[in-house]
Amino acid sequence: MADDKLQLYLAHRAALVDYARPIVGCRARAEDVVQEAWLRFSGQQDDADIRHPASYLYRIVRNLALDQTRRTATEKAQPDGDDILAELPSSSASPEQAVSQQNELDAIGRALEELPQRTRIAFEMHRLGGFTCPVRSLQGSGCAMTTGWYRCAPSCPRSRPPGAKGN
Repeated sequence: MADDKLQLYLAHRAALVDYARPIVGCRARAEDVVQEAWLRFSGQQDDADIRHPASYLYRIVRNLALDQTRRTATEKAQPDGDDILAELPSSSASPEQAVSQQNELDAIGRALEELPQRTRIAFEMHRLGGFTCPVRSLQGSGCAMTTGWYRCAPSCPRSRPPGAKGN
């Protein structure tokens, strides 16, 4: 079967190049397209159900030629696209920024550990959990008292990172 594919390709090669040339605009690119088509065509399994192998080969050439034309048009529309992409800022933090952010998180964690348990829980529920009034049953206190706890937590000297100013 592989010999049949090779014979078919060799018999139609010149016609395939002539077929692709007007689509891609250049004989050298047309030959590249035909070569790529041969690689795809020959890579098909022998048991593949191809009823018209010559038509199938022409279709591969046509699709590859159109893909190449689209790719070339895109490159012409944005010739320095790679340079523009290289200049875009990275969406990830630099190593220095990551270390700095981790240090800040560690300082906040240490400050939260120093708070009294009720104040810490109330603060975490308010600031991190989004509760406007921490759940009373969890705290065992009224809303006004727990509100005072989470409001005083940032101003508590033990809850501030080094160098931070209180309210």
